[in-house]
Amino acid sequence: ASFNKQILAEVGRRNEDSLKMVYAQSAQELRELMEKNHITHVAAFAGFYSPQYLSNPKYIEPYNTYLKELLHGKKNFYLLDLLNKSNAAYSIISRGGL
Repeated sequence: ASFNKQILAEVGRRNEDSLKMVYAQSAQELRELMEKNHITHVAAFAGFYSPQYLSNPKYIEPYNTYLKELLHGKKNFYLLDLLNKSNAAYSIISRGGL
């Protein structure tokens, strides 16, 4: 039973870190999260930054409240800036390129 609790806690932590990566505000913040989780590439999708989505963000339960708290007061996002610079709706970002 305690093994299952440890697995669920790790899944929860990784889901929260995934959201932190999507909404990172700097290359350094994104790189540190990727390194911590041994992630080499991240997919960026402009739809996650649209005003319509940000006004009422939804992910999956039980992370919707966490997502809303994470986004509270934030307006600038590193991955969105990259997408805007390349005029792309989506992109794959390599940790080595940060």
